[in-house]
Amino acid sequence: EVGNDYLNLGVAKSNNISVIHSGVDLNCFKRSKTESNPGRNELAIPPDSLVVGYVGWLIPIKGVTHLVNAMAEVVQRQPNSLLLLVGKGDEKGEEEIKLKEQVENLGLADNVRFLGWRPDVNEIMGCFDIFVLPSLNEGIGRVLVEAMSAGLPIVASRVGGIPVLVKHGKNGLLVPPANAGAL
Repeated sequence: EVGNDYLNLGVAKSNNISVIHSGVDLNCFKRSKTESNPGRNELAIPPDSLVVGYVGWLIPIKGVTHLVNAMAEVVQRQPNSLLLLVGKGDEKGEEEIKLKEQVENLGLADNVRFLGWRPDVNEIMGCFDIFVLPSLNEGIGRVLVEAMSAGLPIVASRVGGIPVLVKHGKNGLLVPPANAGAL
Protein backbone atom coordinates (compact mmCIF):
# COMPACT_ATOMS: atom_id res chain seq x y z
CA GLU A 1 0.00 0.00 0.00
CA VAL A 2 2.89 2.38 0.64
CA GLY A 3 4.14 1.69 -2.89
CA ASN A 4 0.66 2.43 -4.25
CA ASP A 5 0.54 5.66 -2.26
CA TYR A 6 3.88 6.75 -3.76
CA LEU A 7 2.60 6.03 -7.26
CA ASN A 8 -0.74 7.78 -6.69
CA LEU A 9 0.95 10.85 -5.20
CA GLY A 10 3.47 11.02 -8.03
CA VAL A 11 6.41 10.53 -5.67
CA ALA A 12 7.82 7.79 -7.89
CA LYS A 13 7.17 5.92 -11.12
CA SER A 14 6.33 2.22 -11.15
CA ASN A 15 9.66 1.28 -12.73
CA ASN A 16 11.46 2.91 -9.76
CA ILE A 17 9.64 1.08 -6.95
CA SER A 18 10.44 -2.24 -5.36
CA VAL A 19 8.47 -3.43 -2.36
CA ILE A 20 10.49 -5.09 0.37
CA HIS A 21 8.37 -6.30 3.27
CA SER A 22 9.64 -5.84 6.81
CA GLY A 23 11.46 -8.77 8.31
CA VAL A 24 10.34 -10.16 11.66
CA ASP A 25 12.05 -12.80 13.78
CA LEU A 26 8.94 -14.88 14.32
CA ASN A 27 10.57 -17.24 16.81
CA CYS A 28 11.12 -14.56 19.45
CA PHE A 29 7.34 -13.92 19.63
CA LYS A 30 6.21 -17.54 19.78
CA ARG A 31 5.33 -18.94 23.16
CA SER A 32 3.97 -22.13 24.51
CA LYS A 33 0.32 -21.99 25.49
CA THR A 34 1.19 -23.79 28.71
CA GLU A 35 4.06 -21.61 29.88
CA SER A 36 3.35 -19.15 32.67
CA ASN A 37 3.81 -15.49 31.97
CA PRO A 38 6.21 -13.76 34.35
CA GLY A 39 5.39 -10.43 32.63
CA ARG A 40 1.91 -10.46 34.14
CA ASN A 41 3.47 -10.80 37.58
CA GLU A 42 6.01 -8.06 36.86
CA LEU A 43 3.25 -5.71 35.74
CA ALA A 44 0.96 -6.73 38.63
CA ILE A 45 -1.81 -7.82 36.28
CA PRO A 46 -4.51 -9.72 38.14
CA PRO A 47 -4.84 -13.29 36.81
CA ASP A 48 -8.49 -12.83 35.81
CA SER A 49 -7.82 -9.70 33.71
CA LEU A 50 -8.70 -9.55 30.04
CA VAL A 51 -5.64 -7.77 28.64
CA VAL A 52 -6.02 -5.76 25.45
CA GLY A 53 -2.70 -4.66 24.00
CA TYR A 54 -1.43 -2.02 21.62
CA VAL A 55 2.17 -1.50 20.52
CA GLY A 56 3.25 1.53 18.49
CA TRP A 57 3.58 5.26 18.37
CA LEU A 58 1.15 7.31 20.43
CA ILE A 59 0.45 9.78 17.65
CA PRO A 60 -2.90 10.79 16.06
CA ILE A 61 -2.55 8.69 12.85
CA LYS A 62 -2.37 5.52 14.97
CA GLY A 63 -5.96 6.05 16.19
CA VAL A 64 -5.23 5.25 19.84
CA THR A 65 -7.79 7.84 20.97
CA HIS A 66 -10.49 5.64 19.39
CA LEU A 67 -9.12 2.60 21.20
CA VAL A 68 -9.31 4.44 24.54
CA ASN A 69 -12.91 5.42 23.76
CA ALA A 70 -13.66 1.79 22.89
CA MET A 71 -12.20 0.67 26.22
CA ALA A 72 -14.83 2.71 28.06
CA GLU A 73 -17.48 0.43 26.53
CA VAL A 74 -15.39 -2.71 26.96
CA VAL A 75 -14.93 -1.97 30.67
CA GLN A 76 -18.70 -1.56 31.04
CA ARG A 77 -19.13 -5.11 29.72
CA GLN A 78 -15.92 -6.63 31.16
CA PRO A 79 -14.90 -4.66 34.28
CA ASN A 80 -11.74 -6.78 34.62
CA SER A 81 -10.40 -5.49 31.27
CA LEU A 82 -7.03 -3.81 31.09
CA LEU A 83 -5.53 -1.90 28.16
CA LEU A 84 -1.74 -1.90 27.93
CA LEU A 85 -0.34 0.82 25.67
CA VAL A 86 3.27 0.16 24.71
CA GLY A 87 4.97 3.06 22.97
CA LYS A 88 5.39 6.78 23.21
CA GLY A 89 4.41 9.95 21.43
CA ASP A 90 6.53 12.30 19.41
CA GLU A 91 9.24 14.51 20.93
CA LYS A 92 6.71 16.99 22.34
CA GLY A 93 4.52 14.21 23.70
CA GLU A 94 1.33 16.20 23.10
CA GLU A 95 -0.76 13.23 21.95
CA GLU A 96 0.40 11.14 24.88
CA ILE A 97 -0.67 13.93 27.27
CA LYS A 98 -4.07 14.13 25.53
CA LEU A 99 -4.49 10.36 25.79
CA LYS A 100 -3.69 10.40 29.51
CA GLU A 101 -6.24 13.20 30.02
CA GLN A 102 -8.79 11.22 27.98
CA VAL A 103 -8.19 8.16 30.19
CA GLU A 104 -8.75 10.27 33.32
CA ASN A 105 -11.87 11.96 31.91
CA LEU A 106 -13.39 8.59 31.00
CA GLY A 107 -12.68 7.20 34.47
CA LEU A 108 -10.35 4.53 33.07
CA ALA A 109 -7.28 5.18 35.23
CA ASP A 110 -7.52 1.67 36.71
CA ASN A 111 -8.05 0.06 33.30
CA VAL A 112 -5.43 1.69 31.08
CA ARG A 113 -1.66 1.58 31.59
CA PHE A 114 0.95 3.50 29.65
CA LEU A 115 4.10 1.36 29.58
CA GLY A 116 6.25 3.65 27.45
CA TRP A 117 8.71 2.44 24.84
CA ARG A 118 10.03 -1.00 25.79
CA PRO A 119 12.81 -3.15 24.38
CA ASP A 120 10.98 -6.34 25.46
CA VAL A 121 7.91 -6.08 23.22
CA ASN A 122 8.02 -9.82 22.55
CA GLU A 123 7.72 -10.51 26.28
CA ILE A 124 5.08 -7.83 26.85
CA MET A 125 2.98 -9.29 24.01
CA GLY A 126 2.97 -12.48 26.04
CA CYS A 127 0.80 -10.60 28.57
CA PHE A 128 -1.86 -9.72 25.99
CA ASP A 129 -5.05 -11.67 25.41
CA ILE A 130 -6.02 -9.57 22.37
CA PHE A 131 -4.00 -7.26 20.12
CA VAL A 132 -5.62 -4.14 18.64
CA LEU A 133 -4.26 -1.88 15.89
CA PRO A 134 -6.69 1.06 15.46
CA SER A 135 -4.64 2.93 12.83
CA LEU A 136 -6.21 5.55 10.59
CA ASN A 137 -3.55 4.82 7.96
CA GLU A 138 -0.98 2.03 7.90
CA GLY A 139 1.46 0.67 5.35
CA ILE A 140 1.35 -2.95 6.50
CA GLY A 141 1.64 -2.95 10.26
CA ARG A 142 4.71 -5.03 11.05
CA VAL A 143 3.50 -5.23 14.63
CA LEU A 144 0.58 -7.30 13.32
CA VAL A 145 3.01 -9.96 12.10
CA GLU A 146 4.59 -9.94 15.56
CA ALA A 147 1.21 -10.23 17.30
CA MET A 148 0.13 -13.03 14.96
CA SER A 149 3.39 -14.84 15.65
CA ALA A 150 2.59 -14.53 19.35
CA GLY A 151 -0.72 -16.30 18.61
CA LEU A 152 -2.88 -13.32 19.56
CA PRO A 153 -6.38 -12.65 18.28
CA ILE A 154 -6.31 -9.45 16.21
CA VAL A 155 -8.70 -6.53 15.86
CA ALA A 156 -7.48 -3.92 13.37
CA SER A 157 -8.69 -1.07 11.22
CA ARG A 158 -9.49 -1.83 7.60
CA VAL A 159 -6.94 0.64 6.19
CA GLY A 160 -3.83 0.60 4.01
CA GLY A 161 -2.06 -2.73 3.90
CA ILE A 162 -3.67 -4.19 7.01
CA PRO A 163 -6.20 -6.28 5.01
CA VAL A 164 -3.22 -7.94 3.30
CA LEU A 165 -2.40 -9.54 6.67
CA VAL A 166 -5.74 -9.68 8.45
CA LYS A 167 -8.52 -11.55 6.69
CA HIS A 168 -11.78 -10.60 8.39
CA GLY A 169 -13.33 -13.53 10.20
CA LYS A 170 -10.45 -15.87 9.36
CA ASN A 171 -7.41 -14.67 11.33
CA GLY A 172 -8.78 -11.52 12.90
CA LEU A 173 -11.44 -8.88 12.76
CA LEU A 174 -11.33 -5.74 10.63
CA VAL A 175 -13.26 -2.64 11.62
CA PRO A 176 -13.79 0.76 10.00
CA PRO A 177 -11.16 3.31 11.06
CA ALA A 178 -12.00 5.97 13.66
CA ASN A 179 -14.95 3.93 14.94
CA ALA A 180 -14.75 3.25 18.68
CA GLY A 181 -18.07 1.38 18.63
CA ALA A 182 -16.79 -1.07 16.03
CA LEU A 183 -13.54 -1.54 17.94
